[in-house]
Amino acid sequence: PILRVVYLMMIDTILFLVIAAIFIIACSMLFMLATQDSDDFKSFFASFFTLVDAILGNFNYYKFGSQDLKLGQILLTIYLFLGLVLLINLLIAILTNTYAVYTQKAESDYNVILNDFYNSARYTKKYGSLRVAPALFSPIVFINSLLLYFKENPKPFN
Repeated sequence: PILRVVYLMMIDTILFLVIAAIFIIACSMLFMLATQDSDDFKSFFASFFTLVDAILGNFNYYKFGSQDLKLGQILLTIYLFLGLVLLINLLIAILTNTYAVYTQKAESDYNVILNDFYNSARYTKKYGSLRVAPALFSPIVFINSLLLYFKENPKPFN
């Protein structure tokens, strides 16, 4: 069961990484168009790698050119807030939801198995209490089942 949860969480994480990649690509295009005189944002790939570096914690507010300094700082602040806070919260919410759904499913499966066991281990006229004897009395149950096997009328042993 835990491997199934890990597998489902990996699928959700991959989907989250696709969403995060789309977000970073869109922001790198925005930075490339808004701050063209900066060396770190001249091309799409330079802008992309600068933003990936920034979301990992290596950012400098003064990398922008003199004309785009305030606009670049505002855009970088918005990008870092959206990238770090909202996307991480989205990831946590997705993984929590997956865990809750699978935990509920596992609990219902456990209850079905427990109900099936109860129905199979209840008292019957043919076998009596032998079916519900605990494991501690296994030798007694074994001896009793041997006697019942060779006895025509098993009623006295129940």
